[in-house]
Amino acid sequence: MDIVVGLTEHYVLTPYLYKPLVAWLAGQANPLVDPLLLDRADWLPRQALSVFLSLSVLGFLLYLAISSLSYWLFFIVLKDKFHPDTIPQPKEGQVRREILMALWSAPVMAVLTTPVVLLEFMGYSKDYLDISEYGWGYFFFSIALFLVFTDTAIYWIHRLEHDIPFLYKYVHKPHHEWIVPTSYAAIAFHPVDGWLQSMPYHIFVFLFPLHKYLYLGLFVFVQLWTISIHDGVDLSPLSFINGAVCGGARGRVMGGRGMRPRIGG
Repeated sequence: MDIVVGLTEHYVLTPYLYKPLVAWLAGQANPLVDPLLLDRADWLPRQALSVFLSLSVLGFLLYLAISSLSYWLFFIVLKDKFHPDTIPQPKEGQVRREILMALWSAPVMAVLTTPVVLLEFMGYSKDYLDISEYGWGYFFFSIALFLVFTDTAIYWIHRLEHDIPFLYKYVHKPHHEWIVPTSYAAIAFHPVDGWLQSMPYHIFVFLFPLHKYLYLGLFVFVQLWTISIHDGVDLSPLSFINGAVCGGARGRVMGGRGMRPRIGG
C-alpha cells in the first residue's frame, strides 16, 4: 500500500497540492502550518493526509470505474442473459443510492484505515520487495495464505455482524437494503461495516510476509471480486473465494440475516 501512496504523492499530491500550498503559506504573515514542515515528505500529518487522499479518492475511483464497467456489461449489454425482466430487478433509483452511500462511506473508511497504513509506512509490517528474501515458493504460497486468512476472518466478522443485534441493526443492515444488488453495491454499506470487513486485508501484512507488489495486486483482485459477488453473475467454480463477504449475494435476495457455512465455520 505504501507504493501506491508514494507514487500518488510524488506524481500528484506534491506538484499539485503540497508545493502550491507551501508557496501560499510562505507568503502568509501568520500561517496556520509551518510551510517548512509541510514541505517535508516525512512529516507525519502530511503522510496521514497523503494516505487518506490515496485511500479515499483512488479507492473510490477504482470502485467507480470497475463497477461502471460491470454494470454496463451485465445490466445493459448482456441484460437479457444475466438480468432478464422475468426475474426481480433493482429498485428504481437504486444505482444512484448505492453510489451515494459508497461516496459517503469511502472517506470515513479512509479515515479509519489511515492509522493502519501509517504503521506500514513506519516499518511495522512484514511486506518486502526482494523476492530472494523468502523465495518464489513462499511467494506463491503467500497468495493462498492471504486468501484463506482473509476469507476466514471476513466470514467471522460477517457472521458476528449478523449474530449481534446491535451490529446488525446499526452497522450491517444498511447493506441489505439492496434486495437485488447491482455492481455498485460492492462498497455501498455503512463505513464501519466496510472498515471492519477490510481490516483482515491490512492486518495480514503485520502477521505474515507478503511481497509489496503482490500485496497491491491482491488488493486490486479483492476489489474486482467484491464487485463480482454483487453483480448477480454466477462464477461458481471460484465461489469458494471471498464468499463470506456476499453471504447469499449469489442468490437473488439479500434481505435476510441467514449465513451459510464455509471455510471459517
